[in-house]
Amino acid sequence: MKKSDTAVVIVNYKGIKDTEEAVESLKHSELPVDLILVDNGSPDQEGKRLTERYEKEARVIENPLNLGFAGGTNLGIQLALNQGYEFILLLNNDTRSDPKMVGILREHCSEDTVSAPAIYYYDRPNVLWSAGGRMYPEKGIGLSEHQGETDQGQLREHSCTFLNGCCMMLHRKTLEQTGLFDESYFMYVEDVDYSVKLLKHGVKMIVCPEAKLLHKVGSKPNQWNAFNIYYNTRNRIRMIQKNPEVFGIRAMIFTLTSRFVWLMRDLIMGRKRWRAFWWGIKDGLSGATGMCAYDLKKIE
Repeated sequence: MKKSDTAVVIVNYKGIKDTEEAVESLKHSELPVDLILVDNGSPDQEGKRLTERYEKEARVIENPLNLGFAGGTNLGIQLALNQGYEFILLLNNDTRSDPKMVGILREHCSEDTVSAPAIYYYDRPNVLWSAGGRMYPEKGIGLSEHQGETDQGQLREHSCTFLNGCCMMLHRKTLEQTGLFDESYFMYVEDVDYSVKLLKHGVKMIVCPEAKLLHKVGSKPNQWNAFNIYYNTRNRIRMIQKNPEVFGIRAMIFTLTSRFVWLMRDLIMGRKRWRAFWWGIKDGLSGATGMCAYDLKKIE
């Protein structure tokens, strides 16, 4: 039975302890919410365990296969829309919410505005990780970046041109207007693609600094592994191809050149992960989508 007009969608994949902590923090939300948990084919019967634990507290979708972040999120969104929720909060499972966060985000969310919190490092709760971000189509390099540690200062409510998929509050009419996430990305860059879609539809994106979230993100994001190298490379190429009017040919040249330079660096240094760059470039240009067809663990 619905107790709120706001649904929170959380996707779980091999992270049941994180998911349980995220759910527990939402129980302290000053604004009541309904929970939709989507398990993406996790091993060790995590989906079943979530169903059993939250039988009376949440709707749990048990996917037999891993549909990726976009696919799992879309299942949760579609259920929320079908159930008639007006507001839908997308939330990573490795987070802890401040009790005031959901209420503040809902207050600032509307048909033409998507709201997001200020996101801090879980293990350094006074250090900002992301407060929205910016895209630079005028530079022609297909780049988006967070407003984070290097430019905090005194945070104020502000608009932006990029929101991280870690947490954002959407009105149902926004989703009906823009459609859902592009599942072909599987993992990474789908939030950049969706931000472009919001801009094309004239939907504003704002960050509310009073709304706070802790995120278990790595403290050294530049130390990539083969998994995120492949998906970020392939999907950035796909995003530029999909939105040529936004990024243009210069963005493609920059992306291919930079990845090739990094590939050569890793090859010279004897790192096996150079193959992740190569596979990402090749699959991006050929239009490959969905889950990676290669065994990325072998080249770590």
